[in-house]
Amino acid sequence: MLKFLFIGSFVCVTNAFITIPPSVLSSSMAQSQLSQRSNRTPINDKSKSLLHLNLNFFPIGSEKKEEEKEEKRKTEKTLPVVHIESEDEYHKFLEEDNRLCVIKFYASWCKSCQKFGVKFRHLATQEGDVFNSDNQLVQSGRVRFAEIEFGANTKLCRSLKIKRLPSVHIHKGSVGQLAAFPCGPSKFPILESKLDSFLGMTDEELKLEIQNKEFSDITDEIGSELRKENKKLNNPAIESSTGANFTSNR
Repeated sequence: MLKFLFIGSFVCVTNAFITIPPSVLSSSMAQSQLSQRSNRTPINDKSKSLLHLNLNFFPIGSEKKEEEKEEKRKTEKTLPVVHIESEDEYHKFLEEDNRLCVIKFYASWCKSCQKFGVKFRHLATQEGDVFNSDNQLVQSGRVRFAEIEFGANTKLCRSLKIKRLPSVHIHKGSVGQLAAFPCGPSKFPILESKLDSFLGMTDEELKLEIQNKEFSDITDEIGSELRKENKKLNNPAIESSTGANFTSNR
């Protein structure tokens, strides 16, 4: 079997019948090493200086982390969603002006809240205020947006009767609360539909909408009580031999 030996720029064929003198081999290897060394670019003072500049061009370690934090801080400020952390901030937000306000109630551990939050932020960028990187108002939106984390504001959330997450409240300063309902990611179009409807109404029409909703809620409550009474009449309690009452299953 033929074997190819690469030495410098020469190719030698070796087998059992051909031998390479040691002097030729050592001389060729020395020439190859000398050629490789001659092709290397020496690092002079100028090259060292350029290398030092190139290394310092990209921030590393703590400097890079600080720049990332600063960039993140600027991005958070440009988001038109106010993070409410107290009851005073909640009332101040509602009374700040007369535009429609949408408040999201969520929990940091809630997966549905996280999915809902992506859509909520996207809606806020479309309909909310526009800020620059210095947090200065550039353009006012049609709607104002805020969010309240349940775990950090449990007392406030319970006083507002938040029982399911995520939930949404819609307000308007001169009118009051227009809507309050649980809203998972799949029900997000309901929020968009309600906002479109409310944005097309005057304050008088919104007040009338509230009155109709209150009347509808009372009617639903009466209907629910009547259904419970009918269910009791159709499913009378059966007294056991021990005197305990059980509802019959039919």
